[in-house]
Amino acid sequence: MAQPVFARRRILLVACHIFVLPFLAAPAITQAEPYCPERPGVTNSPCIMQKNALSIEVGVATYTKDQPDQYAFSQTLLRLGIIADVAEMRLGWAGVMDDTTGSGVGDVNLGTKIQVLRQDTAVFDLGATANVILDVGDKRFSASGNNPSLLLMASRNLSDQVAYTGNYQVTF
Repeated sequence: MAQPVFARRRILLVACHIFVLPFLAAPAITQAEPYCPERPGVTNSPCIMQKNALSIEVGVATYTKDQPDQYAFSQTLLRLGIIADVAEMRLGWAGVMDDTTGSGVGDVNLGTKIQVLRQDTAVFDLGATANVILDVGDKRFSASGNNPSLLLMASRNLSDQVAYTGNYQVTF
């Protein structure tokens, strides 16, 4: 039995969307700005997400030498580009914490990151992040109060394989 013309057109349209459109979009994808991931709680970079781009970054496990018996698992950072080439919103969670006395959950932080300078128009990249830690975690793993902070990040690519980076943080 022959298919109606309408059904054949629908099949052709679906096949076009599945097989042809991704190849047409490929040049636009390759021209996008480079993605600069940040390992939550460990690394920071001055570059920002593109407008309307969303990133979900999860750290597997971390510890600090200041508290060698304390570990954090599943630290999470959501980043959303809100203003093209200028700003992103950030929502982070310190994750599940563990130490010699037990386990619990860490605090949440909310912030905005702006890119102040870009290396292609200045000598180096410079970014600033304003955060506030919201005291919602378990008491022993909490910052004990809503703590605002400002983080400045700078970087300079010296070659394709070598870069210089630095961070400076002030907590109020």
